[in-house]
Amino acid sequence: MRFENVNIPRGSTILSAHLKMNWCRSVKYRIEGLIQAEATGNAGSFSSTDRQVCHLPTTKTGVSWIWEPGVYGDRDDWPDNTWHTSPDIGKVVQEVTDRSDWSAGNAIAILFSSETSPPEDMYFSAYDEAARAAPKLEITYAY
Repeated sequence: MRFENVNIPRGSTILSAHLKMNWCRSVKYRIEGLIQAEATGNAGSFSSTDRQVCHLPTTKTGVSWIWEPGVYGDRDDWPDNTWHTSPDIGKVVQEVTDRSDWSAGNAIAILFSSETSPPEDMYFSAYDEAARAAPKLEITYAY
């Protein structure tokens, strides 16, 4: 996920950061993943074929995000169109904003990887599908 115009000055202290994602399909499986960022001070667009996510350099810092079915009472899946908030990924964002090539207004790419194979009908909303349901990056910082 690429977030443009992240207006955080270099030298800021990231107090917290969370990724908010909207499910578009029910999930009945445990999914274990790792959230990292692209290790660059200004993430390029994903529109070109030479920027494959699996080949991007990543931050050394990563945060585990595990989704468990059954968190909604006696249901064994997650409802469609539900927002989910990641654990605090402030250290991941800090690693990017501490880079010498980072400037306020640059773009940051947040990457989620998993060894778990989710079912084919599981996906998140994307900006190009529905802007109102696109992933959100919420960052609290001090400068």
